[in-house]
Amino acid sequence: MATFKEIRGQTIKKYTTNPADPLEGQMWYNNTTGTLKGVVVSEAWSSASSMGTARSTVGASTSGTQNASAVFGGYLGPPGVTNLTEEYNGSGWSVGGNMGTARYFLGGSGTQTAALAFTGGAGTPGGANATGATEEYGGATWTAGGTMSTARVYVGTGTGTQTASFCFGGSTVPYPPSSPTNLVEEYNGASWTSSPAMPRSSRMSLGFGTTTAAVNCGGNDFTTTTDEWNGTSWTEGGTMLAATDAGASMGIQTSGIIAGGGNPGTAILNTSSKYDGTTWTALPTLGAPVRHFSGAGTSTAAIVSGGYPGSGVTDLAEEFNRTATVITAAAWASGGAVTTARISGSGAGTQTAALLFGGYGPSWSSALEEYDGATWTTATAGPFAAYNVTGGGTQTAYVASGGDADGGIQTATAEWNGASWSTESAFPAATSGSSGTGTQTALVSSGWGTGADKSTYYYNGTSWTNQSSVLNTGRTELTNASCGSQIAAIIVGGSVPPSTTAVEEWNGTAWSEQNDIYTATQEIATSGTQTAALAYGGLIPGPAVTAVALGYDGTTWSTRPSMGTARREAGGLGDGALSTAALASSGHNGSSAVTATEEFTGETSAANIVTVTTS
Repeated sequence: MATFKEIRGQTIKKYTTNPADPLEGQMWYNNTTGTLKGVVVSEAWSSASSMGTARSTVGASTSGTQNASAVFGGYLGPPGVTNLTEEYNGSGWSVGGNMGTARYFLGGSGTQTAALAFTGGAGTPGGANATGATEEYGGATWTAGGTMSTARVYVGTGTGTQTASFCFGGSTVPYPPSSPTNLVEEYNGASWTSSPAMPRSSRMSLGFGTTTAAVNCGGNDFTTTTDEWNGTSWTEGGTMLAATDAGASMGIQTSGIIAGGGNPGTAILNTSSKYDGTTWTALPTLGAPVRHFSGAGTSTAAIVSGGYPGSGVTDLAEEFNRTATVITAAAWASGGAVTTARISGSGAGTQTAALLFGGYGPSWSSALEEYDGATWTTATAGPFAAYNVTGGGTQTAYVASGGDADGGIQTATAEWNGASWSTESAFPAATSGSSGTGTQTALVSSGWGTGADKSTYYYNGTSWTNQSSVLNTGRTELTNASCGSQIAAIIVGGSVPPSTTAVEEWNGTAWSEQNDIYTATQEIATSGTQTAALAYGGLIPGPAVTAVALGYDGTTWSTRPSMGTARREAGGLGDGALSTAALASSGHNGSSAVTATEEFTGETSAANIVTVTTS
C-alpha cells in the first residue's frame, strides 16, 4: 500500500495547534487533541445578499462570474414587467442601466460588462407579445442590437458571449404558450442567423456552454433528455436525474450545473445537479425551492437570483461554491435588548463597545446605555434629556449636542468619559437631527439646524466652529445617518423634505454629491467609514419602515442581507465601527418603539478542516 508521502510527496507533520493557513489536501497530526486533521473540498449553496428588486423570469449574463454578473428585465408581479438591470459584485446588488424594452421570459448571455438580452414577452402577462428585439449592455447602458429572425418568448437559457451567443427553442406565440419550437439562432455581435435546429422542440429549457460546445436540457416538454451541440450538429447526451423546466443553469459543456425549476407534478424544486459532458450527478440542494430564476458563473462558483418560490416573486439569491474554504454568509443576528425602548437615540462606538444616548421613549430621555457585545447596561444619565441629538465618539469618549428637548430645540453640549459627564461649550445654533461622526475631539456635524439647513460644524473637544462649506442638499432626520471621520465622512439619505436618495461625502474641505442610495430614505442608521459604509433601516415612501441594508465601497451602493426587524430611527455606530460589524439598536418598527438589537457580521471564510478517521 502506498504511503501518504509517496502519494503527496510530503510527510504528515505534527502540530500543537492547527496551522494558521493550511492548504487544500494538507494533512497533519494535532498533538493537543490527538487527532489526524486535513483540509478537504466541500460543495454547498449559501445565502447571498438579496436583490434590490424582487422579480422572476429575468435574463442574465450567463457567462459572467460569481463576483461580476448581471440580471435584467423580468416579471415584478402586479403591476407587471420591468426593464431594470442589477449587477452583483460578490457582496451585493447595485443598480445598472435600464433596458430600452421592458420584458420577461427573455434570454440572456455574456458578461456583466458585455451582456446580451434577447426575445421575451414585451407587455403585461396575459397579453404579452413575443419579441425578437436584442439589446447589448456595455456595463452602464443598453443599445439596440440586431433583431432575431423569429420573435419568441419562454426561450431556454442563453449561452455564449455578447458576440457569439445561442438562443434555444422557446415559444413563438404569446402567453399562454402552446407552440414550442426547436429553432436555434446564433448571434455574431451584429446579427442573428439560423443554426441547425435541435432534435426536439422545447420551451423554458436549461442550457450552458458556448456556440461551439453547448448543452440544452429539460424544458416544458418534461423529458430528461440532454442535447449536445459540437459546433456542427446535435447529439444526445447523458440522461438528466429528473425532468425539469425553468431552472437556473451555468458553466460549460463538460462542467455545467443546473438548479431548481419545476417538474411534471407542478412541484417547485430545490435540487441541483452537475454535468461532466457524459453523466449527471446530484449536488447539494438550494436553501429554498424556486423556479423561473437566473444563474451565472461556473460549476465551482455560481450565483442564482430572483424567481418564483411558489407564490409571488422573490429577491433572494444564493451562491454555490466548490472549495476547500468554508464560507459563512453575511447576516444579522439578535443581540441583547436595550433596557428602554426608544426612538432617535444617538448611537456611537463599536459592535462590542457601543452606547446609546437620549431618544424618545416614552418621553424625552437622558438615559445612557452601554453595550459589551452581549448585554446593555444602564450608565449615568446625561445632563439633558433630548432626542435627535448630534453625537459621536466611543463608549469612553463621547460628545452629545443639541436635540429636541422638552422646552424645544436646544444647544447644550456634554461629554462622557466612560464614568461621568461634563458640560461643554454650546452648539452655535439650536440644532436637532443633525449628523454627527468622528471622535470626541474631532467631530463633524451637518444638516438640520432650525430647518433644512446646509451648515457644517467642527467640534475640537472644547468648542464648535462653523465651516465655510455647506451641504449641496439641505436635509433633516440625520441623527445616525452619517459615518466616517471629521475629514472623511459620508451622509446618507434624510428628508429635504420629503425623503431623499441623496448621498454626500465630506473631504475635510467640501461636500460632494455621490451615487444615490436605491430608495429615498430618512431616519436611516449607518456604521463604518467613507469608503466602507453600511446603511440600514429607515423610513421609505409609503410611508413604511424598512429592514433593507446597503453597503458602500466609496463609489457604489449594493445590497446586503436585510435586518430581521424593520425599523426607523435606530441607533447606529458611526466612526470607529466597521461596515462588517454593525449594530442596530432600538428604533421604531412602524407601530411602536422596540428594544430589539441586531448585530451585523460580514461574510467570513476559513479553511474546511476536518478530523480524519478510519470509520
